[in-house]
Amino acid sequence: IIDGLDECNGAHVQNTILNTISNVLQCHRSALPFRFFIASRIEYHLTTSFSVAPLQGLTFRLALNDTFQPDDDIWLYLTDSFCDIRKTHIMRTHLPDSWPSEADIVNLVAKSSGQFIYAATVIRYVSSPRHNPLNRLKVIHGLLPVNNDRPYAQLDALYLNILSDVEDVEAVLRILGVAIVLSNNTGDFVEPLRVYELEEFMQLTPGAVELLLIDVLSVVDASDNNKPIKFLHASFGDFLVDSTRSCQFFINPSKRHEEAAHFCISAIKCKHQLLSYKFISDLWFISYIAFYTLTPVKGYAYRSLLKHLRLAGPLRDNATLREKVYCMPYFNHWRTYAIATRDQHFTYYSSLDDGPEMFLEFLRTSEFRQTEQLYRYHQYSFDQTLRDSLKLIPMSPCLAFWSAVSASRILELMPRVYLRTFAVLSYSSAPDVSAQVPVFLFSASFDCIEVSNGRLVHARYDRDTISGTSYLLMVADFLNDPSRADTHAVDQSTYTTAAVFALEFAVRAWGATKYISGTQYEDSNQWDFVWDAVTFMLSKAGSSPELVSLLGQHNLTFNLGRPSTNVGRRVQTLFGAVHNYVLRFKGSNPSRLKITINWTECPSDYVGNCFTAYDLHNNYSIRRVIYVDESILPSDQNVQEPTGRKRTAMWEYIIRATDLESVITIQPEAAG
Repeated sequence: IIDGLDECNGAHVQNTILNTISNVLQCHRSALPFRFFIASRIEYHLTTSFSVAPLQGLTFRLALNDTFQPDDDIWLYLTDSFCDIRKTHIMRTHLPDSWPSEADIVNLVAKSSGQFIYAATVIRYVSSPRHNPLNRLKVIHGLLPVNNDRPYAQLDALYLNILSDVEDVEAVLRILGVAIVLSNNTGDFVEPLRVYELEEFMQLTPGAVELLLIDVLSVVDASDNNKPIKFLHASFGDFLVDSTRSCQFFINPSKRHEEAAHFCISAIKCKHQLLSYKFISDLWFISYIAFYTLTPVKGYAYRSLLKHLRLAGPLRDNATLREKVYCMPYFNHWRTYAIATRDQHFTYYSSLDDGPEMFLEFLRTSEFRQTEQLYRYHQYSFDQTLRDSLKLIPMSPCLAFWSAVSASRILELMPRVYLRTFAVLSYSSAPDVSAQVPVFLFSASFDCIEVSNGRLVHARYDRDTISGTSYLLMVADFLNDPSRADTHAVDQSTYTTAAVFALEFAVRAWGATKYISGTQYEDSNQWDFVWDAVTFMLSKAGSSPELVSLLGQHNLTFNLGRPSTNVGRRVQTLFGAVHNYVLRFKGSNPSRLKITINWTECPSDYVGNCFTAYDLHNNYSIRRVIYVDESILPSDQNVQEPTGRKRTAMWEYIIRATDLESVITIQPEAAG
């Protein structure tokens, strides 16, 4: 038995031993009454010797990998060893039978990475008769400070010995340091970069990683180009980032995060080789091209830049990094990246909408010098991106409606709104007219979609949803600020046009392009959004002959699907909005105002009972055609002719962020 061949002094001596054994086996194999058992770490020169003749034909390799389930053996070793400690340690009367916990054992097995040396080191440290085993195990778990103790002395000596023989140790530590900070993505839904991607990220030549790590193959595996670097000993990474253990080989995480941030910025600045496009109908093609030209490195850069910036140590005097952040075209390429990744699993792209808002918020509060200048510069870049996108869409009632929806923040409380709803709402009654929907106002994962004949141009959008409250707030702030949005800012005229658009949809008869779908509308709160949008737009609208004409119809019928929540409240607020608009702009009290609500797709002349104030709280099961009149208004609502001394209070519809079940409340103003 030759145990620890790799620990012999130098590769030359180790090869001499192997050559001697090889010669003996070739000349006297039949005369030897024994076999050789050689144990060693994986070193490149040793692996090479065993992989070629004559040793290749004379030896059999037994790899101690997961095939032999080492974790089970380590679990058994740890449980038996801790049992012995509880029985024999001088403090055994103070050690409960439940110690250590199962979670403790699981953690130690994971840290062992299939290697007994870690488990043996832990047991040797914890079992010391001069110390409290309870406290020593807490030190291992990092729950107590190490002080002057050295719990991993044996492991540290091994790791120091390995690194001492590395030829280009600075390059090796640089690669390992970046790999460590890139792999720490718990909860980020970001996959670590594979070896060839890491080389692209760090701007290394292909094959450089495996070549440089050749001296640390016993603790690190970089042999598979299509897999991330693997630390064969989980404790090796802990060793490297602990200056008290790794000494001159210490890897400073904050410095490596700074380096990773530089690499992220370089990746983001690398332009896509995409065809330019001018027409909305090119979206599918652009999405297709973007998806297949977007590298994992650029995707990682967008997803992880902020993490690396936050962890990159002191930023105040880091002028180089600040200048790179300032000049980085973050928003110029964000849309392309978002479009390219929107077809991936929801857990990946659902967080993309938070990217722009989180990036700007980081700049606004960062420790960089002149942080306000940095923030304003990139905010202007974001604004310019939105303005350029809005310029591509011809002004229309459809655009006014969706701009008003975005500015009003109605969608913040909606758990999910399908793009199919955008199509149904945006379709014009004229079959030869198509509508362009600015979905980029609601999700950074999209651009625009085109609706024609009541259908989305690309059917794959049918069940996609908008998402990202942070992004919605960011766009709303933009649209509500004329100094930023310029001619695209939302004002009362926008709300008026939007109200006409919404009311025309509400009174339009049920048909092929306006229908109730239980899956997409009732179950997913789609009609909740429609009711809230119609009500809100009307409450914010100014004077409009079209609105007065629409609302002044003798048989005013709203064909809207039944809301999934707060049915009575939504009916009440919609009637109140109609009542007050007519009162404000028609110049007379809308006496005997009656609205028919058809949420059944039945003929509108089939009207059931009046929906009264009593029904607001007691009848949520009504699904027939109904009508409502002034009896549904609150009892304290004093309706009089607007002759000067007193008029009906305006109803302000306030979207509250406190309760998904009560998205609209009514608050009377003081009489004016």
